[in-house]
Amino acid sequence: MPYYMYNHPHHMMSHGFGGGGGILALLGLVFFIFLVIILIKILVHAKHSKNCCKEKPNQIQTPPVNENQKHLALSILDERYAKGEIKKEEYEQKKKDIMT
Repeated sequence: MPYYMYNHPHHMMSHGFGGGGGILALLGLVFFIFLVIILIKILVHAKHSKNCCKEKPNQIQTPPVNENQKHLALSILDERYAKGEIKKEEYEQKKKDIMT
């Protein structure tokens, strides 16, 4: 091929990938970034799921109860017992539960 054809304007895009190479490179870059994001999400999820359940699943954690809450609960319990809503055995059991 003669030299003048290499510099011809119509042959400008015929070298390398032929004009579509830029698009293919861009798609490859987008795909690579997508894979990296998916990998990061998988690793974060695996770390989170490993650390989230260190407690026993059947164990229920109750917040600490202060004296005001105990006093209020006992007064409500006394009221219910006085009205006859609960029997003596139930009253004593619930009072024991509140005090512990």
